[in-house]
Parts: sequence; C-alpha cells; structure tokens
Amino acid sequence: MSILHRFFDAKVANVRACTAGAPALQFSAPVSCELCVFSPVTPYDLAAIVRALPVKQCYSDPLPMRLLKANIDLLAPFLSHLFCWSLQHSVVLSLMKSAYIMPIIKKADMDSMCPKSYPISHLSVRSKLLECLVSEQFVKYLTDSRLLPGWQSAYRRFHSTETAVLGVYSDILTALDSGNLAMLSSLGSRRI
Repeated sequence: MSILHRFFDAKVANVRACTAGAPALQFSAPVSCELCVFSPVTPYDLAAIVRALPVKQCYSDPLPMRLLKANIDLLAPFLSHLFCWSLQHSVVLSLMKSAYIMPIIKKADMDSMCPKSYPISHLSVRSKLLECLVSEQFVKYLTDSRLLPGWQSAYRRFHSTETAVLGVYSDILTALDSGNLAMLSSLGSRRI
C-alpha cells in the first residue's frame, strides 16, 4: 500500500474515531425558510461563470479550458440544459463524480516526502461548474433567509479573514473603551 494511501486512510479513520458517539447537530430553521427547488440556470449566467474561471483544467476534461472559454456562447445552452436537468432531478451524473488523482506537490518549498504536501484529486470543469451553481444558490438562500450567523466570514461575499479580524479587533477596543479587560487567545498551527 502506498504512503499516500495509508496517510489518507489514517486521516479518515481519525475523523471517524474523533466523531464517533458525538451527539447529532441540532438546528431548526423557521418554517418559512424552505429551499424546495433550485432556480434554472440560464446560458447567460453560465457563460459569465465560465469566463470568470481560471484557465486550469483536469486531465479528464474532454475539452481544453481555453477552447471552452472561446466557445462558451455556443456551448452555454447545452451545458445550462444539462445543469438544469441535474438540479431539477437532484442527480449528479457519474461522469461528474469522478476525480483525477494525481500526486503533484502543492508548492515548491514543501517537503516532497510528506503526504500532506500533495493535492489528492482534481475534479472536471463540469463538476466545478455544477458545484459553483449549487453553492451560489444555496448561499443566496441562506443569506436571504438569515440563516447564517452574523459573525461567519467563510463562504460569504464581502467577508474574509480580514473582516473577521477587524470584528475581533473592534470587540477588544469596545471592551477596553468601556473600562473592561480584554484578552485574546489564538490557536493556530505552524509549519516547521
């Protein structure tokens, strides 16, 4: 068994061991907040998303990304029909569930002997497009329904690690201005 295989098997086993017996998450949304169907994907919207994509691609992509971008106006109606069908029927085609596994080191300065230095899989552009479409509609639903915590910065437009840090900084200054004590404890990891 390869080093990468053992590394990722151990990682999955560790997550399962750490979460075994954990209580189920409890969350209830207001009754009026229900996502029943996804909105249809228009060729225009799909073309805009493709134009914004980087020129990266997966080896399993049948069409090079530069050709997809150059011909997106012709292909968008067919792709949008495919994605609309997938969203309407809640089905992801098996072709779009496949990933190309290729151990290429992430950055040149990383340790080539460490399994954590390698990405494990590459999804096709079709898979990434569908993921982007679902994510966009789902985040819009969560935002419109006010189901995201106000302090959440990840996966939200106009929110970043900078806005999170500024929020914490503002809370500290407010506490100090009020004559209270403030303490910040940070947990992080560093590469050695």
